[in-house]
Amino acid sequence: MLTSNPLRLKAKFWPEADALRLGTYIRDRALFDGAHHIVFPEWGEALRPERRAQIWLTINWHQMLSTIWPDLLVGEPPQFTAATPEQQTYLDTLIADNRLVNTIYEVGIDVSRYGDGLFNTWFNGKKVRIGTACPEVWVPWASPADIKDVEGHVLGWRYEQDKKFFLDTQTHTPGWVQHTIYELDREGVIVRVVQEDEPKATGIDDAMLVTPVHNVTTSDRYFGISDYDICESICQEEESRLSQIKFVLDKNSDPNLKGPASVVTTNPVTGQSEVKTGGKYFPLNIGEDVNYLTWDGQLEAAFKELEDLQNKKFQLTGISPALFGGDFGRAESGSAMKRLLISTLRKINRLRMQFDPAVREVISIASRLAVANEVPGAVEIGPQDVHIAWQDGLPQDLVETASAYSTLKTAGLVSTKTAVSVVLEKGGSALDEELKAIDEDAQKTAAETPAVTDQDKPLTDRLNAALTNGG
Repeated sequence: MLTSNPLRLKAKFWPEADALRLGTYIRDRALFDGAHHIVFPEWGEALRPERRAQIWLTINWHQMLSTIWPDLLVGEPPQFTAATPEQQTYLDTLIADNRLVNTIYEVGIDVSRYGDGLFNTWFNGKKVRIGTACPEVWVPWASPADIKDVEGHVLGWRYEQDKKFFLDTQTHTPGWVQHTIYELDREGVIVRVVQEDEPKATGIDDAMLVTPVHNVTTSDRYFGISDYDICESICQEEESRLSQIKFVLDKNSDPNLKGPASVVTTNPVTGQSEVKTGGKYFPLNIGEDVNYLTWDGQLEAAFKELEDLQNKKFQLTGISPALFGGDFGRAESGSAMKRLLISTLRKINRLRMQFDPAVREVISIASRLAVANEVPGAVEIGPQDVHIAWQDGLPQDLVETASAYSTLKTAGLVSTKTAVSVVLEKGGSALDEELKAIDEDAQKTAAETPAVTDQDKPLTDRLNAALTNGG
């Protein structure tokens, strides 16, 4: 972790101290994109060059792995609730204008594949924007005494123009953003300043406009751990084994022919030796035997290894096979399904612990930036003013959920508002309207229900009372 701003003349961008991290990011992106021949060169180099493209199979588990977590995290959109009606109105505006749920999804992919994801907030002259930034352009620095006490962020984009290389940078520190363009040499060393703008005050003195989100971290590291690290060797072996199985099956689908020399003739035009089969029938002479060579590829053992590799892959990544249905995904109820997905839901809970404070911080920063730039309708929203009701991304068992909350409501353990909010998945003004409609229906039903007669009176009196009331 750097302890000072890396942007200075005769310094390299990326700095050497962070070169390993950049290399890991590039490697992880290649895995996500399916360019596995770049990351797993050993198996490909062991094959004959003319057969590599025909034999190698790419199983892009990495892309599926990195999309399944945001699918479960925000595939079922979370509900955002603010403390006051004014804050709720502007919060709804921020969410709609910035497609915030989709932005969270993109950051979720980066958190999985890189170990780190970035929210980037800025003012475009009219409104506040909430977007993302790829970690490949990001270099933070921290206090020497605490690697998690980040003091600034640099976002730097390299580009080429007129056969020269340039670096367009944004330096973020609390309350300030500075835009600078540098010229680089071919090695990435900064040689001169091309353009240096005056630092701009953001109006938010205690926060920066770049908000990182991390995957699993430890006490001795600031950057998150990629989901790929734990299963990379298994995925490589799986692709290698599948490719070898494909090679065996291809060989057996076009076997070599074994027979006597009398079967071989010479083509008078080409001078090449050939076998004239006339289809698949071969005339045999006495004592001559023509047959196909067969090859026992030990495929049963290969498929057993594949099964073991797949089981280990599920265990290490925390993905339950029940997510993929079939025999693994059969469940009689929603609670039974959740028990099958316990390892997957545990991972989602870890992600929520990272995303919940980060998203609330991003919303707060965006609202404060809007107020500072006098955006019409902007209202300051603090992180404590926002509540996010995250969903689990699983199909809801409505009957089971309604039954559970009906029991809780009858026992007086939850309010009607809470029960309706959870069962019908409503919040904000939609929830208020639903509660109002429920209350109106209850009042209408009460008005239409005949009065209960006094059970202590004689039967004839109760019947007369019921007839009088229309019963």
